Amino acid sequence: MSSTQTSYKKTTRKLMVVQTLSWAVEIIDDDENWDENVESLVIFQSFEMAITALEVLHHLHMYAEIFNMEFAQKCANECGKIIESEFVDDDLKRVAARFLTAVPACLLPLCPKIPESESSKAKMNYENYEMKFVAAVLKYLSKKLEDTDPVEIRLLTSFFVVLILLCTKHKQVRRFCRSKLIPSNNSISTLDKDLRYKIIKLILTSKNFCAKQAAEFLFILCKRSITRLIKDTGVKHVAELLPDNKDIYRKREGDSEDSEDENRKPKKEESSRKKIQVKPEKTVSKLAPKLPKTEETKVKKLPKSEIVPEMVRKYSAKM
Repeated sequence: MSSTQTSYKKTTRKLMVVQTLSWAVEIIDDDENWDENVESLVIFQSFEMAITALEVLHHLHMYAEIFNMEFAQKCANECGKIIESEFVDDDLKRVAARFLTAVPACLLPLCPKIPESESSKAKMNYENYEMKFVAAVLKYLSKKLEDTDPVEIRLLTSFFVVLILLCTKHKQVRRFCRSKLIPSNNSISTLDKDLRYKIIKLILTSKNFCAKQAAEFLFILCKRSITRLIKDTGVKHVAELLPDNKDIYRKREGDSEDSEDENRKPKKEESSRKKIQVKPEKTVSKLAPKLPKTEETKVKKLPKSEIVPEMVRKYSAKM
């Protein structure tokens, strides 16, 4: 078999995988197809094909040193649609999130910057960035943390890993998640108390890998400060769940402990500068005539011969 035929077969297989994923999403999003007939069997088979394809792709990209980024991005985009869809089976969403953990470089395009011309059409606009995917991940976690058996809670680990990877690299995603989970002066109205309580409960009741990833996720939102993490969660042993990795303690841009918000610290510095009153310097011309000294301003100077007797007299008077 020639090299041309081999490359053609590989390209064909890749296109079949992407087409299978996108076709499954299109069928799943169509409510009218959810009938107990032949189409239901087709949908079920598309689920199975998509799950198998994503499992294979996850293993290929997880252990590969070099892979086609364009193809990986197409798969990541389809996985984003799978997680955002409300009609997808949980197993397919779980495998989709697992695949995304293998391609961290493909996560940022899932939360793109919104052009000004399309800002009104955005479904989840946060600081001119589309947060539909992140909101879907948080919504899924809120749902599954409540009704998932404690034994199977580990299946949610991939979703926390995806959030960790996104929050580490994407400032707006980090701020969006912080407004949802970390109470502060400017995020009371947007705070998701139910999800916050469920994540803290997971950290309190479990010590598995999923709980460790949840703790690291909140640690990033608390600006990589253990003090803030304990204060915001109320869990004293939360530091024990953090990995022994020095890199996670390294401060990123905007991770100041003194400010609640990443953009608030420069404003404080500006306000403090305004409060400081700078005294104007006295400018005296060298050509100005010197004023004569008055008797009050004159200082009486003793001659050197009288300095010592004067000191002795003052000291003897005290005796």
